[in-house]
Amino acid sequence: MNCRAIKKHRSTYPNPIEFEVNDLLETGLEDDEYPGWIWVRLGDGNEGWAPKEYIEILDNSKTGIAKSKYCARELDIEVGDYLQIEKSLCGWHYVINVDGETGWVPQECIQST
Repeated sequence: MNCRAIKKHRSTYPNPIEFEVNDLLETGLEDDEYPGWIWVRLGDGNEGWAPKEYIEILDNSKTGIAKSKYCARELDIEVGDYLQIEKSLCGWHYVINVDGETGWVPQECIQST
């Protein structure tokens, strides 16, 4: 789906987390602002938000196993930027811009064209 940025967005995570299927993750709190996202810590100590549906939470609820490959990279956008939505999850869209750059942006920052 094509869309246009209606609000500027800047990433606040310069070192986004990435994980592969079957990676072991330490899980934390769920996001109150964007339900469906959970705070995770990777084995290398890097931390960030990830979609809860991408993680199988184990019985102790502090450990999870990745069910899907994931990268938390957010895309910096300016008002008026044209974007293509690749997928949508829990209030965020994974988009590609006209330069071929990809990343996540909050749904309130974009509008369908």
